[in-house]
Amino acid sequence: MKNNLDLEIMVYFTEIYHNLWEEGKISREEHEQVQALLDNLEQYPPNLLKEKLESIFEQKNNRDS
Repeated sequence: MKNNLDLEIMVYFTEIYHNLWEEGKISREEHEQVQALLDNLEQYPPNLLKEKLESIFEQKNNRDS
């Protein structure tokens, strides 16, 4: 079960990434990948979560170049 801090972090990031998607700054695929990470937040220590987020957006940078 998620503790209060995990829930606060998940809500915060969910709102931010949803807004980025609505503004067209990230793709639907990126939004869905981030949401999948956030849905399982308790499985990732901070450094691994950071790596996974970077990986999602590195894929975009590689496609755009």
